[in-house]
Amino acid sequence: MSTILTINAVDRTSSIVSTSIRKKDNLNERVDSLSFEVTTHAAKTFVPAINQEVTLTEGGTKVFGGVIVAISQTTERKIVRYDITCKDYSQYLDRKMVTERYENETVYEIIDDLITNYAAADSFTVSNVGGASVTVASIAFNRIPLSECLKKLSKLTNFSWYVDYDKDIHFFSKNTEPAPFSITDTSKKYIYDSLVITEDLSQIRNSITVEGGTKIGDERSIFADGDGVIDVFDTVVKFSNQPVIEVGGIPVTVGVDGFNDDADFDCMWSYNEKTIRFTAGNIPAAGTRNIEMIGTPLIPILVRVPSAVSIAQYGLYESIIKDKSIVSNEQAIARAKAELSAYAATINDGSFKTYTTGLRAGQVLNINSTARSKSLSVLIQSVSMQYRDHEGLKPEYSVNFASLRSLGIIDYLLGQLDSDDLRDGESITLLNYIQASENIGVSDTVSAPTVTSAPYKYSNDPETTVNKGRYSYATFA
Repeated sequence: MSTILTINAVDRTSSIVSTSIRKKDNLNERVDSLSFEVTTHAAKTFVPAINQEVTLTEGGTKVFGGVIVAISQTTERKIVRYDITCKDYSQYLDRKMVTERYENETVYEIIDDLITNYAAADSFTVSNVGGASVTVASIAFNRIPLSECLKKLSKLTNFSWYVDYDKDIHFFSKNTEPAPFSITDTSKKYIYDSLVITEDLSQIRNSITVEGGTKIGDERSIFADGDGVIDVFDTVVKFSNQPVIEVGGIPVTVGVDGFNDDADFDCMWSYNEKTIRFTAGNIPAAGTRNIEMIGTPLIPILVRVPSAVSIAQYGLYESIIKDKSIVSNEQAIARAKAELSAYAATINDGSFKTYTTGLRAGQVLNINSTARSKSLSVLIQSVSMQYRDHEGLKPEYSVNFASLRSLGIIDYLLGQLDSDDLRDGESITLLNYIQASENIGVSDTVSAPTVTSAPYKYSNDPETTVNKGRYSYATFA
């Protein structure tokens, strides 16, 4: 297998220390990286530079494309060594800040518009963007890099994305790409004694209680007894909005305590204190249940979801999740189920090494081992590559994986939108401050001087112009 490394489209393989090449392919939108070493001396003078583009090809297949982001220089006698770090083409997606809003457009239309307006100059394409049938009701990007826009869109749709080594955007459903081969006891697709599978019980939890925020309940009435003296009454519950107050069946005017003027209202409502306070001259007379406070209360969300199967197998392992962003029982149940799918059973993760090419992070790999009594579907988390020979002919790949079921919680969390969306009706004005420079040219012409010589004399004769006296330079004639 021949290896070719180009820098700014020029083959620089001969300048690279082959055994120094390290490549890491990370899961989906996480950045892929490449590092290598360049040496210079009398016979080799090439020196790489920051921001130059780099490609790595194995057997005619491009396995990395990106840009140099860091260079570290050291010397050893007459040899200068440059340690190069490269980042994939997602580096170019962070050049510009995006402020856009899209409503009722498909995933493909949104990404195509973003790339056209913010990345076309860098030759990005959208050939592998899916989601043409997925319509997004509303999404806004508030001054964030293009890569963050794609990340936010993937959270909303529960898709994955990455930039390939030809600058093409891939946007696709999660966990749908199969690995090109499986791992079995006889497949000979991996270094046999390198396979490590870890089964972990330490994180197990099979009864999940979710303590969320609050939800708006049904309208209800709270009654109180007046006595002609007491002016403050407890609403018992925290109303979601300003309640209706009736005294003796007759509605009274209600203001917001600390915001409105007492003189303008019969009573004042405090959201945080959960009270109403009657203003001077409006205190209710004595009467049983003659004060009625009507409104929709905020009800705390508390949900418990157990896994009977896991409890029967491993015993009870309880856990509590506190998440104030959860505002419905349905969300709380979904959150608990996601946690159970991740942790109600033991988690398998592990690694192996192989000389076989074709594995990439994000692929689903099947592991079937009779010798190990394991039958798993796992998601490849990362693939690292390095060369074992100086000719760059024998790449070795180190693969890390995790159980698909351990991704349940990840999928849930990625499905939640960021809270910094532009709200309906909100407008933003962008002030562009451009620094200008200008040049001002000034010229002047001085006539050649008239040459005179002494003696100089004072004179009132208007005809005397030559050698006419100057103060401190002339004498009287």
